[in-house]
Order: sequence, then C-alpha cells, then structure tokens
Amino acid sequence: MDEAELESRLLDIIPNLNHDQVVDLSLYLAFEVKCNSKAVWQALENSSLEALHLLTLKQVCQLEWAAT
Repeated sequence: MDEAELESRLLDIIPNLNHDQVVDLSLYLAFEVKCNSKAVWQALENSSLEALHLLTLKQVCQLEWAAT
C-alpha cells in the first residue's frame, strides 16, 4: 500500500473512531509507521478535540507525545 492510499483510507476511518482508538492509532502512526501526512494529523487532532472530555490524563499525554 502506498502512502497516498494509506492517507485516503485513514482520512475515511479516523472520524469514525472512538477516543481510545484515536490514541492508539496516533501512537502507532507516530512510532511504527512514522506518518508525516499533515491531513492525517489534522484529522486525528480534530477527532481528539471532539472527544477531549472523554480522555484520561494519560491519554492526553500520549496524544501530545505522538503529535510531537
């Protein structure tokens, strides 16, 4: 799977994820895949902001770590 196809699939999937899955996907993309797609990270940020009230402190820290 090439990067453009991966980006397209992720952009379709991310809005439908729950808050736990957003955190796990962020960590996976940051440390395993090393994704540098601005659109994907913006979609992850938007999803995490919508669910911010559901996140634990640990999950917020994990998102911050993945994003940096």
